[in-house]
Amino acid sequence: MRPRICVTALLLHILGCLASGQPGQPRIGFVYPAGGQVGTSLKVHVAGQFLEGVRGVYISGDGIEAKVVDYNRPTNPMQAQQLRERLAELQRASRDPNVVQQIAQIRRLLATARPQNPTMAEIATIQLQIAGNAKKGVRSLRLYTQRGLTNPLRFCIGDLPEYNEPASTLPQARQAQSQPGPAVEVSLPIVINGQILPGQVDRYVFDARAGQELIAVVMARSLIPYLADGVPGWFQARLALYDPSGRQVAYCDNWRSEPDPVIAYKVQSDGRYTIEIADALYRGREDFVYRLIIGQIPFVADVFPLGCRADTEARFELSGWNLPAGQITVDTKGLASGIHHLDLPSINQVLFAVDDLPEAMCQGDRPLRIDVNRAQVINGRLTHAKQVFEFAAAKGQHIVSEVYARRLGSPLDGILRLIDAAGNVIAVADDFNDPASGLVAHQADPVMEVNLPSDGTYRLELADTAGKAGLEYAYRLRIGPPVQDFQVLAWPSGLTLRPGDRAVLNIRAVRKDGFAGPIRLSLDAGSPLALEGGIIPAGVSDLRVTIAAPVDVCEAVWPLVLQATGRIGDRTITRPVIAVDPQIQAFAYTHLVPTDGHVVYIAPGRLQVGLIRTMERLPIQIRPGGQAVVNLRGPLPMVLRRFEVRLDDGPGGVSIKDVVLQPGAGQLILEASRDVKPGLAGNLIILLEATMGRQTQTPMQPAARPGRIAYLPAIPFVVQVASDD
Repeated sequence: MRPRICVTALLLHILGCLASGQPGQPRIGFVYPAGGQVGTSLKVHVAGQFLEGVRGVYISGDGIEAKVVDYNRPTNPMQAQQLRERLAELQRASRDPNVVQQIAQIRRLLATARPQNPTMAEIATIQLQIAGNAKKGVRSLRLYTQRGLTNPLRFCIGDLPEYNEPASTLPQARQAQSQPGPAVEVSLPIVINGQILPGQVDRYVFDARAGQELIAVVMARSLIPYLADGVPGWFQARLALYDPSGRQVAYCDNWRSEPDPVIAYKVQSDGRYTIEIADALYRGREDFVYRLIIGQIPFVADVFPLGCRADTEARFELSGWNLPAGQITVDTKGLASGIHHLDLPSINQVLFAVDDLPEAMCQGDRPLRIDVNRAQVINGRLTHAKQVFEFAAAKGQHIVSEVYARRLGSPLDGILRLIDAAGNVIAVADDFNDPASGLVAHQADPVMEVNLPSDGTYRLELADTAGKAGLEYAYRLRIGPPVQDFQVLAWPSGLTLRPGDRAVLNIRAVRKDGFAGPIRLSLDAGSPLALEGGIIPAGVSDLRVTIAAPVDVCEAVWPLVLQATGRIGDRTITRPVIAVDPQIQAFAYTHLVPTDGHVVYIAPGRLQVGLIRTMERLPIQIRPGGQAVVNLRGPLPMVLRRFEVRLDDGPGGVSIKDVVLQPGAGQLILEASRDVKPGLAGNLIILLEATMGRQTQTPMQPAARPGRIAYLPAIPFVVQVASDD
């Protein structure tokens, strides 16, 4: 019995160490398989870090039931060594049934040795039931754990049969492959879910008939847009198709400007065909997850025009393969200005733009005469080296030209040149970085803003930087006087709160064509949450606000719907706030990647900080070199005497001078430096920190480590002009 007692104690010790862990934000690195068929039940592996205590699954949209059925956190090297030593002892002991059982248990633990990338070391297994009427498309999947809500990853719902390659989650499966494995037989149409490990090449064989228009579409980069620790920063899949004789008949490693490959092939003869997928650089790891869709299925290659005016019934021309019709009519009534998805019977998603401006069409290759005294949108196709737009204008006239092409899926890499009547190039515009288009890795749409130097006739030339042209090179050109507008982005897309807690939401206002007015943020009517500091001051682009949870709510997951409202001239404009998450690409580049909405997880527990309120008329006004008082109400003595109060990433020149406590009340004394710039405005985010351990430093005991506890309500402020004295 002694061996069993010893190994049981060792296992309990190791499992206890695994459960303790170091504090960290829970994150998921991949979901496999990354989709499922309607009307089916399946198990899905979600790999990540700091997932211990996983409590549930959140999937956007309706029609999916999900629950966590297993969690595995692998051993680290030290724990693995302890297990190996104990295994050696047991193998020398007598082989009674208890010893054999302990040996098997240790071997199972050793089989989960920590992989090289700890961000994918932990695996939660979830059981999904997808309803037969679940809406097809791309959803967001998150876990919520004892540490909070994870980042979202994409999960796809479709109606085609699915094949799942066995999950690659064991260390022995991570070894580089020197030879392709045996091909797997499949029947079309099908969705194949797989993972590419180092050097791995996956091959699938299927029967095809002469005359079939086969489409093979890969979802890889579209599942996980950016990898922080890889170059080029995503899984760059490649596809190759072989006929029955083994001859390669099609190859693709991207689709136009999109990294995910697409093959369209008309079958020449009956027989067994082979399709091969691998990484173009022969890299591989567990988060190189893919969905390969093959069959005689509809695929839209091009749509024209790329957009239309709001509140109209617009007709779009479609081209591609296996399409039921060459045209589609779309009613845009109620659609806000911006980019939307066309609802098409296609395996791929197609984008189109909606605008409030008059629309025109550019036909042929001759120069188009336009009127720039009013703003308009011109739809066209670059079918030759360049398209010329001619207009007459007066000296000092302010003209804005903006191309929408790459942001709408067109391969056009546009460049604009403005030329006066004498042939002089007045201005050139190339790539413009649109913060709201974080999924576009290569921002290739130009924007030009210019005050014309003289009266006369001008030519605006649109071309592709590589000199390419064709029917697929569609564009939308907005030209004319400035059209002021705005978009508002907010991150993170997932917030974790306890009842009575607050979280900080980062806000970015993307101001267009000189719009500088204030923007008011608001929560959807009926939301139990509270938004604090929700006015973006005039001229300000970046702001931080606080979201507060009620104190009397149980554990829950809620959507957070925000709107932004601004006044432009005599119009009041309301835009939905776009949920985004910062993602790093290839160690260097940061993108704000849109998600399908904000989510708030109310975790168990309660914080009395949520009862604290500001009593001032906001915004707080402070002068350079002066002070201002913020009165607070709530359980301040109970809360603030235990915590340190400080500004979190505060604006330069404004600080907290003192904190005054009174029964049931208190004051924050703010101070502005003499050199702070008048007009500075925004929100002050007040952080409460507690010390962990001893409060003072001694030779034998280091000073206490501060820890984040909670936030006070965001406090709007503005720096006034200094007084005369």
